[in-house]
Amino acid sequence: MSRTSLGFTTALLLTGCHSGAGQAAPETCERVADIPSASISAESLAGEYQLRLVAGDASASGTLTLVPQDTSAQRRPGPSGIPDPSHRYPLIGGTELDLAAVGAVASGTTASLDPAAPGVLLIERIGGEPGAPGRLMLRLGSEANRPDRLRFDGGYTVLRVRQADEHGFAGDWESGAPLPRASGYFCALRRSRQ
Repeated sequence: MSRTSLGFTTALLLTGCHSGAGQAAPETCERVADIPSASISAESLAGEYQLRLVAGDASASGTLTLVPQDTSAQRRPGPSGIPDPSHRYPLIGGTELDLAAVGAVASGTTASLDPAAPGVLLIERIGGEPGAPGRLMLRLGSEANRPDRLRFDGGYTVLRVRQADEHGFAGDWESGAPLPRASGYFCALRRSRQ
């Protein structure tokens, strides 16, 4: 990525998420441009964040933690029971977030840090164009993230990462049960290490 496009990407992300001193969540969160970024690494998103979901005039804020998942669990079987080579699951975590405040549904708890049913699962689509929109997404809900169940329908909430840099990441989100019923955009601002 050129210095100009890296600077532009950083400016876009910083425009999307701002935090005032002592704020518990991004002070403002604005929709970011849907410009594919080839430089987003799934592993680089590990860390602690202040997360805000916005849907119209409503918003929900809370903490988000993402940690690396055991290497053996990063590949999951597809419907045939054979590992799916088109996806990998490098990070898991949890969030304390009131999804109902933005009309989103929870499929289980979002706070679970249990590797067998994490509250947040980072899904990376492999292949296709580097940086294509929707290549990285976070699925919320411990029941939706259980590897021992094949889900055909039911409630879901997903956050699609559109932009990321060292300060955090941002994008859009959608939720439904099973048809879409709520959507908006989000910002995740990395918490400073003290």
